[in-house]
Amino acid sequence: MRGTQETRSIGEHALRAERCDFDFACLEDTSFCACMKYTNRDVDVLKCLETCPCGHRKSCDGLQICTCSVKLQQYELS
Repeated sequence: MRGTQETRSIGEHALRAERCDFDFACLEDTSFCACMKYTNRDVDVLKCLETCPCGHRKSCDGLQICTCSVKLQQYELS
């Protein structure tokens, strides 16, 4: 298992399609909605490092993972 942080630009269509309770604050402040790319059983997921309530955080195999399509694009997982 390993973890790395990577970011990249997000397309406008993804921003229009996704709902965000925090108005995409993660795009301006990289410490907001902190995540890390994580490989679990040979599958790359986006591990959520935050504790605040979020509709995109899901439990999977004992991990809290992020399912936000904007964050997944940032970390090249979509």
